[in-house]
Amino acid sequence: MQKSIIQVTYRHTIDYTTATGIERNILEATYKEYLLKSQAYNTTGEYTSFTALKKADGRANSLHYKTGFAADFFIAGFKNQMPYLQDVHGVPIVFEKYRFELIESDINDIQKHKVAIYFITGNCTCFAVIANHLLLAYGSHVGDNGPVETFMVPLQPGVNISSVQLLEVNSFSLR
Repeated sequence: MQKSIIQVTYRHTIDYTTATGIERNILEATYKEYLLKSQAYNTTGEYTSFTALKKADGRANSLHYKTGFAADFFIAGFKNQMPYLQDVHGVPIVFEKYRFELIESDINDIQKHKVAIYFITGNCTCFAVIANHLLLAYGSHVGDNGPVETFMVPLQPGVNISSVQLLEVNSFSLR
């Protein structure tokens, strides 16, 4: 991969079977918020699943955003450090923003409530891909000639390069 400025997104999925500790709190808080906010689009209670509700009323897609408010308090506690993605030394990766997704829910069963949180870094300079790791530095290091503090992030399920700006043609990848 040639030298580039990228943003890395990590998608963390939470459901009833995988939720522990803070995840359980996020799941329960967003479920309660879903029950409350979904009533505006489901006044009769006819639609039990989020999928059915979206199909019946497209405005229900706003529940991703509205339900996510309940997660804000818990995510603020992460202090902009991804609890589920670390570099090769176990240091949490820093995120600048996040996005909440309501994958599925059911007004009668919390066990069907499933959400995802997308943790998104700020700009990082990607110097190389070494085996299955990204060699990165926080910030933009376009014209830097001196040493730059770097870290390595393993490519794993949930990790995505969500934004890229290519900088130069001559670069390399070590395998």
